[in-house]
Amino acid sequence: MKIAIIECYNEKKTSSLENKIDAHYRNSKRLSFLLDADLLCCDQDLIFAMKYRSYDIFILAYASHYAPFDNINKLLNLNKKALKIIISNEYNNPLMIRGFYPFYLIKNYVTTINNNNIIDQFFLNLNVLIYSNNKDKTINCKKKYDCLYFGTYRVNRKQYFKKYLQKNVYLSTSKKNMKKFINIKCDPIFINKLSWRKNIETLKLFRYSIYIEDDFTHDNYNCLANRFYECVMCNVVLFFDISCAETLKKSKLIIDDFFIVNSHKQLMHKIKNNNYDNLYNRQKHFIDFCDKEKKTEERKIKNIVDDLYKKAKKIV
Repeated sequence: MKIAIIECYNEKKTSSLENKIDAHYRNSKRLSFLLDADLLCCDQDLIFAMKYRSYDIFILAYASHYAPFDNINKLLNLNKKALKIIISNEYNNPLMIRGFYPFYLIKNYVTTINNNNIIDQFFLNLNVLIYSNNKDKTINCKKKYDCLYFGTYRVNRKQYFKKYLQKNVYLSTSKKNMKKFINIKCDPIFINKLSWRKNIETLKLFRYSIYIEDDFTHDNYNCLANRFYECVMCNVVLFFDISCAETLKKSKLIIDDFFIVNSHKQLMHKIKNNNYDNLYNRQKHFIDFCDKEKKTEERKIKNIVDDLYKKAKKIV
């Protein structure tokens, strides 16, 4: 069984991706290792695959509007009998490209997607793929800063951005997004995007982070976000907005009520009046939670892919 994961950027050479920090790219790298799959990201990869590879399964992990669609479709046409799978962690945007159908959908949200091109769909936690237990590498890392939120601007989080991204909270985001936050009256300490170079991740310098989510996911389970797993592996203490209660319940994460907050003032008070070491010890069990969940979800995705292949080949 030969698998290719399509994670396409508007780049010519794979070497230009060495410093990419996108969560979906880091997830795809883990998935390629897990499934022993080729990771096709650029024109260079696609051209090589067309010359020297044939595939039984294509997995579309990500395709930007600027992806090399012509070469993707040439590769698909050379492997017309290959199964097609899309993995999606965006409930409002299961990524598709021309010619990539019919397909199976592996998603980390419970919402059912109505699309005639979907043969079947499976729910599991894709976000946990990004997690890595590197506690031995971080235990002696010196914490320098307090509370951080990191990520892009999302309209469905506007009220929570306004609520928490105020004085004494750091915000790591791209420069193009900074104005959007300013326009909705946020007043954080802006910093550039984080580095995710293994064992020297910028996030390790921070003690705390605030966890918020889209309005839609309050009642439509979308698993714990990438940033939850990133914070756990970087020994960052998490505070959760009260609106995330259902997500926490469905995730089966055991959490002390102390870490539920409902205002910027309350967040700042809890940070100021409690030392980091004490709070971190109260969340140390998150590591075991993530370790177990990662093993479970990785086993699930391997089984799904294996079963689909056997079904297609009528292997008993």
